[in-house]
Amino acid sequence: MDGVVITHGTDTLEETAYLLDLTVASPKPVVLCGAMRTFSDPGWGGPANLTAAVRTAAHPDAGGRGALVVVGEEIHAASRVRKWHTQRLDAFRSALGPVGALDRARIRFHEPATRSPALRPRRLVTAVDLHVLAAGSDATLLRASLARGARGLVLEGTGAGTGSRAAASDWPQWA
Repeated sequence: MDGVVITHGTDTLEETAYLLDLTVASPKPVVLCGAMRTFSDPGWGGPANLTAAVRTAAHPDAGGRGALVVVGEEIHAASRVRKWHTQRLDAFRSALGPVGALDRARIRFHEPATRSPALRPRRLVTAVDLHVLAAGSDATLLRASLARGARGLVLEGTGAGTGSRAAASDWPQWA
């Protein structure tokens, strides 16, 4: 096996990539990719991004770089990439620019492979609850999570991360 490719939804792709970058000690590349448009939209990038991710993971120079994010023919280091827009095709950017790119189906890295050693977390999972917010959801379950000792909440909204007004308007009272 040369590397690993993970297809992922783009709303939380950067967080998953960063976690993998911090915790996977293998020198083999871990490459995440997603698509900003669904298969029913014109200009769907899923197949192209997946192909680019597989090519990147199999490239001999991809090793030793930690987790990578490949979207729109750009290769980003997981430690530097951010999703700056919820819908644009160029939604992923790195402050220092991508570490590589696909150039006419060839992988080109712009900088040498470097990465910090992976962390060895004592406890990777803590009391964090996931809640799906649907139309009309209120904060009842959110309050219950905190009352039972949850140290964090992950709220899954709809579309571009939106949720119900009832849950959001109740935030100051239970936070």
